[in-house]
Amino acid sequence: MKRNILNSPRLLKLKKKRQKIFLNKIFLSVISLLTVFAGLSYLSGLKQLNITEVKINGNKSIDSEMAKIIAQKEITGNYLWFFPKTNILFYPKNNIKNELQNEFKIRNFLN
Repeated sequence: MKRNILNSPRLLKLKKKRQKIFLNKIFLSVISLLTVFAGLSYLSGLKQLNITEVKINGNKSIDSEMAKIIAQKEITGNYLWFFPKTNILFYPKNNIKNELQNEFKIRNFLN
């Protein structure tokens, strides 16, 4: 009788052990990523890191109130349902700039 070496009890035991280790690594990786994501989401929601008020300074040629409304409209909402657009690291600076240029037909926009 010929014995199948690839299906020996010892090799099957090793395969199961490797599979269990592999699944544990995947599980720990997913848990780690979720923890990092939750931590970043929490940190991005802190009041100290969020824009609370929009001020328009040095304006002479456009309606300040309208510019303020446009800026506030652009920073409302969240990215990926977790990260607020009001965060000072993630706020949509280019979108605000483009909307102001489109609304008021500004030629040179100073940063």
